[in-house]
Amino acid sequence: GVWMGFQTLLLMRQDTNGRIPCGEIRDWPAIRYRGIHIDLKGYQPTFGRLVEMIRLLSRYKVNAILLELEDKFRYAKTPGICISTAYTPAQFRKLNDLAAAMHVQIIPKIQCLAHVDYLLKQPQYAHLRENGHPYQYCPRKPEVHKLWRTMAGEVMECLPDHHFLHVGGDESSHLGECLICKKHSKASNYVHVVGKALDFVVKNGRQPIMWEDILRNAHGHLRPDELESTYVLGRKSVLMYWAYGYGGEHDNNFSVMPTYRKRNMRVW
Repeated sequence: GVWMGFQTLLLMRQDTNGRIPCGEIRDWPAIRYRGIHIDLKGYQPTFGRLVEMIRLLSRYKVNAILLELEDKFRYAKTPGICISTAYTPAQFRKLNDLAAAMHVQIIPKIQCLAHVDYLLKQPQYAHLRENGHPYQYCPRKPEVHKLWRTMAGEVMECLPDHHFLHVGGDESSHLGECLICKKHSKASNYVHVVGKALDFVVKNGRQPIMWEDILRNAHGHLRPDELESTYVLGRKSVLMYWAYGYGGEHDNNFSVMPTYRKRNMRVW
């Protein structure tokens, strides 16, 4: 509260040419977490710029940053993934202290199923692809979860003062294609791999978060009768619900929210 109060004071000073009027400020947040998504897929700021961004966002009362890492973190135990300008573990430990001091939660996002072409394009990881697709892991290969656990563990170790980890799980368009996965339903494959990731996060004392588009079958990847079996994931994690478009299209009215609330799921 003291920190946020000072941010208000600084903003008032900024808006009044340095003169602060006499008065009393009463202020409180409408929602507990005010977040923004920084996707490092297409743009990676220097570490100094990243810290500057967080400082500025904190000034405007943003207190949660979803940081989509991809290949922008220098994993020590999984070689061949990161790019040359990736943030180092030492920089992330510094980020842990700086963001915590500014009362901002850093939420690292490490995809556990799809959107992993940054990794599966590498020859040494190609055998983990689902039916040869470099976009998605095969959810039934134990080595996939072992690799993900290693990556997630390294990141969490560098951010001890931050309480969340996002496992992704969205837009998993190649469910049930390979010979191993065809022996199971698409929903079973999805729950198997994402559930393991959520359990690992909980075991490490963090709150897991996941995208929820598969649970609402936004892309038609699952049969309608399979959806109920995926809701177990929503009871293990926070569901991050988002819309694909504007102007009332593409489920901008969040029509599945009553379904989630009825089942006592936590939704952002």
